[in-house]
Amino acid sequence: MGTAQVLVVATGELWTAQSQFVVPPQGLCVSVDSLNDALAWLTIEAGSAPYDVQLWFSTYGLAELRVSDIEKRRALELKKILASQGGKYGESSRSF
Repeated sequence: MGTAQVLVVATGELWTAQSQFVVPPQGLCVSVDSLNDALAWLTIEAGSAPYDVQLWFSTYGLAELRVSDIEKRRALELKKILASQGGKYGESSRSF
């Protein structure tokens, strides 16, 4: 726990982060330095393909404008990813 990480996200941003926990091969949770130590938790549900992948953010204390910007950028990237797969691998549980 607390190991320094550098993550490259789909938008091209570099996030410096500290690992909070890792559960191979099911996911990881990091606190993102540049996002007021927001928690980003990636989970991958076990089973056969297609897999259920979730990204959860806890942005407590982060400015509302910044949270809105993150949400918009992630939604756009997710739309691009899903469109590139032709919808055959599922959809987001969130409407855009």
